[in-house]
Amino acid sequence: MLFKKQRPKTFEISNVNSNRKKIIFWIEIVAVFTLISGICFSFLNVKNFDFSKFLETIKSSSGLKKDEAESRELTFLDKARNSIDKKLLSITELKETPEVLSIKSREGIDVFISKNKDLETQVKTLQTVLSKAKIEKREVLLVDFRFDKLTVRYK
Repeated sequence: MLFKKQRPKTFEISNVNSNRKKIIFWIEIVAVFTLISGICFSFLNVKNFDFSKFLETIKSSSGLKKDEAESRELTFLDKARNSIDKKLLSITELKETPEVLSIKSREGIDVFISKNKDLETQVKTLQTVLSKAKIEKREVLLVDFRFDKLTVRYK
């Protein structure tokens, strides 16, 4: 008996639908080209073409234009109000002096924020103090950031 080594069968890709795939590919290319050329012609509007309007249209559609609100710088008072009001406390009164921002809340808490220190750090510390007081079931009356060390007065 002769034993022949059988060659392992290899998988071969058949070209059954290759012509169909080529036709679909070229139809897609033509469709994309038609779409892009239509968009270009609608932007250009050949009769009344103005290059500055064209650039303005592209600029506004791409989001390169800055909002007026973004370009305007917020004051310390506005930043404090945005970060504290209705997030940590319900502010009823704000008083601003050259060095201190005084806040009175509906909850009866007085907060003194120093303008010489980082506002974000002070707000985070205020949140921590209020959370800790809530956990300990203590009522905060005053939080003062004017000094080197934080001053908290409880009821």
